[in-house]
Amino acid sequence: MGTLPRLVASLLLCLAVALAAAACGAGGGGEAAAADAIDLSASIEGDGWKVNLADAPEKHLILGKGNITYQAEDENIYLLVFLDLSNTGTVLKVVDRSLLQVRDAAGNEYSASISAHQVAYLEQDGSKEGYSIVLDSPLQPGKSRRGVVTFLVPNSATGLQLMFKGFDGTIELGF
Repeated sequence: MGTLPRLVASLLLCLAVALAAAACGAGGGGEAAAADAIDLSASIEGDGWKVNLADAPEKHLILGKGNITYQAEDENIYLLVFLDLSNTGTVLKVVDRSLLQVRDAAGNEYSASISAHQVAYLEQDGSKEGYSIVLDSPLQPGKSRRGVVTFLVPNSATGLQLMFKGFDGTIELGF
């Protein structure tokens, strides 16, 4: 085999490996918080709400599959937080997007991403059955919802904590 065909074959092999890695999610992050770094029993309560972690948070570079994908840019990553959220009040309430935030060790605060990111993640990862979209949806009194919320944060951010805007207390996220 000549030099050019070997070069082309090598390039095609590299391309095939890169595409396979991307298809398997290797380029998309998928890093989960260490189980010993989070407390699934920790909760934040107030104003008719109770929230706690339902599973270890994850970081992803890419969310979705097929024609519906989102890629974090500019050194950012999607932080996925899996929640159990309860309406402990006596009236129907909508889970306002501004209620949930993430704060890093430097004091920077990050708001929840658009709901389309949550949908893309749920479409991509069949292992998270039973989770739904939390934000911008009503929750009846006395009812709970298990869901996922995404935040776009710098990949280098550390000391990440979940906050319920206007409430005391935070939940450590393990990153």
